[in-house]
Amino acid sequence: MIRLLTITLLIILSPLNDTRLLCGVELIMSNSMELFIKLDCPDTLEKHQICCANHGVCYIFRYPVDECDQIYCECVKNITKKSRGICQAHGDNFCNIVKQTGKIVYPLFGK
Repeated sequence: MIRLLTITLLIILSPLNDTRLLCGVELIMSNSMELFIKLDCPDTLEKHQICCANHGVCYIFRYPVDECDQIYCECVKNITKKSRGICQAHGDNFCNIVKQTGKIVYPLFGK
């Protein structure tokens, strides 16, 4: 069972998949987000990548952290609002994670 799970994860996260979710500077969380999206909401992956990229640019240009986080949350909400269920729950969770970690990570950007 563990072997099957490992193989499945490697296939899902392999570079053969065109789109990788690069969201933030913390790779464990970014990979976890990518895994949840690819397993449960694959049609939102590319749109979610845009939300993450815009959020990163917002941090780099040193806009207020709360403003950047809100832009990200609204972007994710727009992606998941039609799907409801698990995709919407993931979006809400990702938003909360970004808000919690943003205040720690934000000072690292733009220095």
